[in-house]
Amino acid sequence: MGRLIDLPGHAVGYAVAMVFWSLASMGHAMANSLSGFVIAACPRVRRSGSFPASIKSVAEWFPKKERALATGNFSTPARTSAQLSPADCSLIVSIWAGAGFPLTGAFGFAWLILWLLLYAHRNSILTAPNRT
Repeated sequence: MGRLIDLPGHAVGYAVAMVFWSLASMGHAMANSLSGFVIAACPRVRRSGSFPASIKSVAEWFPKKERALATGNFSTPARTSAQLSPADCSLIVSIWAGAGFPLTGAFGFAWLILWLLLYAHRNSILTAPNRT
């Protein structure tokens, strides 16, 4: 996925990966068989592009001394959520039956909007003329 992320650039590649992942998450809610569930999971593979895009962003945005902390900041929530998701998903399903997958897909789109705003803001700061 790293090579595919490099083709359009890490900002666009990350956005595309998140769109595929979010749509696939929402698609799981429509699956009513094992084969449907597996078919819905196929586009989710595209989310694997988020890690190379995140690493590339860290490499471009942070000096070498700060990169380990920045990498930890974006990778720790993913590892933690893998541990907490069984309990979280059980709670979501018990409160809103059938809402788990659409809700996680919606969170993906919310993060995508935040990413695009953050990336645009970060690039405007980097390219703004110095007016001091």
